[in-house]
Amino acid sequence: MVSNSDYELAARVREECINTAVSAYEDASIRGLCGEGAFEAAISAIRMMNVTSIVDQWLPPVEGHHET
Repeated sequence: MVSNSDYELAARVREECINTAVSAYEDASIRGLCGEGAFEAAISAIRMMNVTSIVDQWLPPVEGHHET
């Protein structure tokens, strides 16, 4: 069963992907890339995202697990 917090996490990851893509697209457009090139830059930026760090920001710490 999927909890509400799972849906919230998925929504936050989706929002980060959108923000990353928009930012990369705008940056590529400013640098003079055509629409297709800017789109490829946006997709590449999403592929390079560190999803683990995004998830770690929103998940509660696991009991007994201490970060070093």
